[in-house]
Amino acid sequence: MPSKKLIKIVTLLLISTFIYNLIKQESFSQDLNNYTSSQNEFTKGSEISSEYILGPGDGVLIIFSGLNLFSGTYIVNENGFLTLPEIDKVFANKKTLRELRIELEKKYRPYIINPEIKLQVVNYRDINVYISGEVQKPGLYTLKYKKNNFRSSYSQNTLNDFSNNSLSINETSVSTSPKLFEALKISEGLTNFADLSKVKVVRNVPNSMGGNKIETTIDFLQLIKNGDQTKNIRLMDGDYIMVPKTDKLLKKQILEINKTNLTPDKIIIYISGNVRNPGQKLLPQGVTLSQAIATAGGESYFTGKIKHLRFDEMGNTEKNIFYFDANKKVNSKSNPILLSGDIIEVNRTIVGKTFRAIQEVVPPILTGYGLYSIFN
Repeated sequence: MPSKKLIKIVTLLLISTFIYNLIKQESFSQDLNNYTSSQNEFTKGSEISSEYILGPGDGVLIIFSGLNLFSGTYIVNENGFLTLPEIDKVFANKKTLRELRIELEKKYRPYIINPEIKLQVVNYRDINVYISGEVQKPGLYTLKYKKNNFRSSYSQNTLNDFSNNSLSINETSVSTSPKLFEALKISEGLTNFADLSKVKVVRNVPNSMGGNKIETTIDFLQLIKNGDQTKNIRLMDGDYIMVPKTDKLLKKQILEINKTNLTPDKIIIYISGNVRNPGQKLLPQGVTLSQAIATAGGESYFTGKIKHLRFDEMGNTEKNIFYFDANKKVNSKSNPILLSGDIIEVNRTIVGKTFRAIQEVVPPILTGYGLYSIFN
């Protein structure tokens, strides 16, 4: 019969083992939660979830604790399934990592004692977003994740595909998700009536959160004015972005935006009239009226008033008429910062118009040779 001392030792060992397993499980869960929190954050300053939703093309690293034979990177196929050892196909489309982990641990219980599974997206699919409203080119756009490679000390055989059974690798990568700024930039900038203080983003949500859609309104102007990068939220596949319209031309906002790389580097304007090289001009963003006239060869003699025309998307015209003065203050009424599509008409004075008419009519008649030819 075992002694009381031996029974105490065995009991202590069992209790220690039980506590160790609890700590291990809690540590494992905490590691996964920490990873999930870092990858699937909730955007500060908004109420929109950024928990990643799986879809066709995603590569998911699945780590089976204590069972490296099954561990590997698996791809969600075009029908939304993962093909896994023993359990064959598992539907992963529109699930979060947390939802998929719970399902996998349940499915593997008949094959693995107390399965412990950890998931990580190691290859993100391209995302499609639709942009509408006050952008230059609304439409459906595809954005890619950017990969940054680095050396890793992780040496277990878990980063390799299940089918090739190769040895471990020491180089891995971290993907950087597309963000709102990139989407607005790829749509070739904003119209003159865009209201960046109320940009709306509509997003799909996981099935565990209802499976419908949620939306938030973002004051994106805070990024432009104050560098608040919490407004530059991470985008997800299926996001809908809408830039609303304001009834007033927000000149201060336009000036702030034109200082950034959000808008295209070049604008197209049209210059006609009393300049040396009239026509369509491709000029740098932020150019002033006086600079535009200078690129057209400068004004000619007898320049009168300048007519500056600007159209909105409804075809309405804003017209300003003033005398040209190259020394006027930047962004003043008579030296505005130009927007793409602006028209500048450089008129002549009455004397200039008369002189031009004489140039066009008189030379072929009143030159000495012309008169001689007529009367000869």
